[in-house]
Amino acid sequence: MLIANNTWSPNGVYQLLPANPGNWFDLNAWYMTPTGVGGGGVSELVQISFFDSTGTGIPGAAFGGWLGPPALNTWTLSPDVIAQAPANTAYVGAYLMWMDNNAGNGDQLYYDDADLTQIPEPSSLALLGLGLLGTLIWRRRQ
Repeated sequence: MLIANNTWSPNGVYQLLPANPGNWFDLNAWYMTPTGVGGGGVSELVQISFFDSTGTGIPGAAFGGWLGPPALNTWTLSPDVIAQAPANTAYVGAYLMWMDNNAGNGDQLYYDDADLTQIPEPSSLALLGLGLLGTLIWRRRQ
């Protein structure tokens, strides 16, 4: 995704997906600028937010933050944003945004390979591990 000649207001993309309270999510994305940073400064946002069944944001349920600009022509992987869905969650939102504080300076920002992953619950991992252990024991006895 390319965002170019942004103004003070953040521009970007987001996606809402179904979620349940207690689900854990991990979000990261690669970002790069081929034009450098204008005089006003550039900030990238990688954020997870949670919403109720009406699509209203749940107060205090936004995780992640503004990042500094990457080195010129260098793809940079954002830090992982990891968050658990609070009570009343119906949707999770993944946000990739850019704010250029110097309108019309020709700056460009690219995002690529954004990844929002639901992290399995510990109990699910434990059941998977027990199943694999049982399979190994069964095979060994054969």
